Amino acid sequence: MKKLFLIIILITVFTNCSSNKNQISDSTCIVDYDFKNGREVYTKVDVEPKLIAETDFVNYFLERIITKESYVDDKPKLKFAFEFNIEKKGKVSSVNFINKKGKELNDIENDAVEIIMNTNWKPAKCNGREVVFLKKVNIFFNLD
Repeated sequence: MKKLFLIIILITVFTNCSSNKNQISDSTCIVDYDFKNGREVYTKVDVEPKLIAETDFVNYFLERIITKESYVDDKPKLKFAFEFNIEKKGKVSSVNFINKKGKELNDIENDAVEIIMNTNWKPAKCNGREVVFLKKVNIFFNLD
C-alpha cells in the first residue's frame, strides 16, 4: 500500500513538472527551477516581497537611475527588462537582463545592476515560511 501511495505521489509531481515547464504548483504558490543557480525559486507566493523603502520598486529604481550624473543631460529613454532573486533574508542576487543582446553591459545597465543589488526587501512567503522569489520587472521610461 505504501509503495502504491509513493508511486501516485511521484507520478503527480512528475506530471506537474512536465506540464508546466519545470514548475511545481500548490494551491497558492508556484515553484520553478533556476538552472543557472541550481535551485528552486518561487514565482508566485502567498505574500509578495516588498521593497523596504518609502516608494514602490519602479519609482525607487527610476529616481536613482535618472539622477546618475552622467544621464542628467542626456534625456534618456530607458527600456529595461530584468529579473533577480530576492533571497529568504531580503537581499538581492542574480540580476539578469531579459532578451539582452550580447554579454557586455553598458554604463546604464551597470548602474541598474548596482541599484538593484543595493535594495533590501521584506522576503516573500509561501505557506508562512520565507522563500527565494524570482522578481521580473519591465520598465519603459522616456524623459523627454
